Amino acid sequence: QMPEEVDEAGEKMEAVGEKVESMEKSVSNAASAAVTAVESVIPTTYEEEPAQMPEEVPASKVEEERPRLLIRTTPVDPRFPTQNQTKHCYARYLEYHMCIKDKGDDAKACKKYYRYYQSICPTDWTEKWDEQRAEGIFPGPV
Repeated sequence: QMPEEVDEAGEKMEAVGEKVESMEKSVSNAASAAVTAVESVIPTTYEEEPAQMPEEVPASKVEEERPRLLIRTTPVDPRFPTQNQTKHCYARYLEYHMCIKDKGDDAKACKKYYRYYQSICPTDWTEKWDEQRAEGIFPGPV
């Protein structure tokens, strides 16, 4: 290469280097401004001391103090294999009321059917069905 071409290439390289340095300074300034903006919104120091953590309680004691919560729902019924449980709800409602009709209002055997339909049926439906039964217009065998 000719010495003139080398000098020209060197000058171009210097110009590119200066542009890169200028861009780096701009990015650095923008980053500093962003950090300052964030720090103005989110404090880095706290005026109050954080609350002290309570003493550790042994797991066995926690289990003793916690009330036991038992959640039950209707068992799986092979007559209703699909995700839509509308018919299952209706069947459990009918089973409860047929049990009450056969065995009386205080029958212990009927309590499970009550739990079943209460756990799977929307309250609006059962209230409406109760009203229909009271008026004698319920569309079921009960």
